[in-house]
Amino acid sequence: MSAPRATAALCADFSGRRVLVTGGSRGIAGAIVRAFADSGAQIALNYCREADVRAGFPDAAERMAASLREAGVTITEVEGDLTQPGAGTTLAEQALAAFGGIDIIVQSASVQIHKDFLDQTEADIALQFQINLVSNIQLLQRLIPPMRSAGWAASSASAASKRSRRPAKCRSMP
Repeated sequence: MSAPRATAALCADFSGRRVLVTGGSRGIAGAIVRAFADSGAQIALNYCREADVRAGFPDAAERMAASLREAGVTITEVEGDLTQPGAGTTLAEQALAAFGGIDIIVQSASVQIHKDFLDQTEADIALQFQINLVSNIQLLQRLIPPMRSAGWAASSASAASKRSRRPAKCRSMP
């Protein structure tokens, strides 16, 4: 099994921009990684090996990284389980150390417990809050200050709007 392949790049030039994507080894986040890479970005690919193994993709991050490196993309894999306390801050520090800064954050790692709300245990709720809320806040608290200092926006939507040059294939789009 291999990670999914995006079929289109983003309609913006992200050359030289440093992008952190959480949960980026597969699925929708994997497609986002490829789209940013195809648009010239450098990638900090966060993944959780245990989650990839449970999903049946034990080498997804390595395969994604190898494929992108072969295409000339600058990419670093940053393993980290965002369900663990403090993991958001640790991931931010590792991404900053790898690239000297982050310009765009895509927070895609998440957990959803698929059972009736009334049947969810305290542990189920705590797990979802940790990865879906707490780790994201930790990432933003650590990464936004240096992003602001560098004059760059905190979201990919804002980042795209700051770029005026569009790839030729996107010029006909509004």
